[in-house]
Amino acid sequence: MPTIDIISIINTFATAITALATWKAFRMAYKAYRQSHELKRITSFDSLFAQLMSNQLSLFGNNLSKTRVNNRFEAWLSDIKKDEDVFTNFFHFFDHNTGRFSSMHPISPCRLNEYIWQRFQRQIKDFENFNRCFKYLYHEIQTILLQKDLCKSKKMEYTKIIQCSMNDSQLFSYLINQIIFFHMEHSNRGQEYIDWLKECGFFDDMYKKEEYRTVINRLGPSLCRKYISDSVYSRYN
Repeated sequence: MPTIDIISIINTFATAITALATWKAFRMAYKAYRQSHELKRITSFDSLFAQLMSNQLSLFGNNLSKTRVNNRFEAWLSDIKKDEDVFTNFFHFFDHNTGRFSSMHPISPCRLNEYIWQRFQRQIKDFENFNRCFKYLYHEIQTILLQKDLCKSKKMEYTKIIQCSMNDSQLFSYLINQIIFFHMEHSNRGQEYIDWLKECGFFDDMYKKEEYRTVINRLGPSLCRKYISDSVYSRYN
């Protein structure tokens, strides 16, 4: 009897070991499957993102590398140069028309829209392409944010790639566009998107440059702090 019990115990132990090994193999196979599946999804988004970036670069260069104006005399008065790209001209136009404002006496979003944004667009022929760039940027970044398979750090990485693909005048133009788009409504619509841009430091590098910081500060500290990270704003003011 004792011999039979020992053999039974050994068989039971061997069965347990086999079951444990099978379970471990299953877990490893399942983990490998999940990793492979996740890699496929990331690779799939990489392909999508590459296409999004290609479209963005094409859109930003579409008839906007030179500025076509409706009235040369008005363009001259407004400091708009036809040999410069539209985004650079918008920055100079904004600077030219907001010189009397300061952080102590900021320009209001309503005045910003009527006297700067709308007025500039009336003077250029390609204003539709100009606006289309900002709509595309918004949806491009929203596409990243809506990817459930991407972790936060990956989403931030993709967003920063977009930011790095833009020059300072393009970033400045987008900043003003977002202020007008979201703050003219006096609502919280889009606050999550604005917070994301701030967390990513989307406009921080541009703001560090005195030429742009001086002009941006004419919006007032309240608006600036919504888009510029707290550490950068505090350090440069």
